[in-house]
Formats: sequence, structure tokens, C-alpha cells
Amino acid sequence: MFISKILCLLVLAILPIQLMATGISIGIGKGNANITAVRVSSLSDWQKNWRFSPLWSLTGFWEASLSNWKGNKATHHSNDTITLLAVAPVFTLQYQGLPSRPYLQTGIGASWLSDTEIGRKELSTHFQFEDRAGIGIHLGPQQTWDLNLTAFHYSNGSIQRPNDGVNLVLLNLAYRF
Repeated sequence: MFISKILCLLVLAILPIQLMATGISIGIGKGNANITAVRVSSLSDWQKNWRFSPLWSLTGFWEASLSNWKGNKATHHSNDTITLLAVAPVFTLQYQGLPSRPYLQTGIGASWLSDTEIGRKELSTHFQFEDRAGIGIHLGPQQTWDLNLTAFHYSNGSIQRPNDGVNLVLLNLAYRF
């Protein structure tokens, strides 16, 4: 019952982001325990830009994502594939002094996993926090392209043990409409 409620809340959180999408993203990467990840995302930019100086600003976006993780099947109980739904606010600190704008990003969101084990990783709960930190650059005359390298950490925050967690590094390419 608890899992159903969490999944319903995630779906309800994702729907408005899909309807207000201002961009899309695709990412691929690797993680611990030989996990390979593919991720597609819908992005909804915030309509707010806080300037710290003529050269620096803070902005952000909402991201709703669907991921597929492929790992090695370690035991007859563990899965070798997990599907993941996630929603997260992402903060972006951007340098404005160049035609192509480099930035740093960070965010913490919520995710739901289709299974609680992958390879030798025991995650215990379907609900996981999604933490991220990344570096990237906005490209193109209108800054419509975005290339970034982002590290993700998934953990249930010790809600239940074991809490092995999963770490991934993804290369992402985004396009803003």
C-alpha cells in the first residue's frame, strides 16, 4: 500500500512537468556494480533568474525522468534490469561571461524503482532519494543545446536497511525548445 502511494505521488508530480516541458534530455552512463544506465527526461525551466553579479546567475528547472538500469545478475533473487521514475528540482549556477555558458548544477529529488535489487546492490525500498551534482555548458546561438556530465547517487536515506545505494555518472545531451 505504501509503495502504491509513493508511485501515485510521483506520477502526479511528473504530469505537470510533462505538460509544461521546455526541453528534453537523453543520457547514458555507468555506475558501481557494473550498472549501465539510459535516461530520458522532460525538463521544465523555471521562469526565474537570480543574478549575483553581471557574470553569475542562479536558475533551475524541474526534471521528470524515466531510466533503465542494466546490471549483472548476481544471485537468483537479484534482478539484472531496473526501471526508474524520478522527479527533481535542479539548481543551476551559470557563468554569463562567455558565448557558451558553463554551469554547475545540483539537486535532490525522489524516485521509484521497479525492484529493490540489482546485481549485488540491495536497496531495500522502491522509494529512493536522487542526489546529483554536475558540470555542463549551454551551446548554440540561442543556448538551446546543453551538454553535461552528472554524478547521481540513489539511496533510501537509511529508511530501511540494507541501504547499499547506487552511484552513476551520466553524459547528458539536452535540447531546449
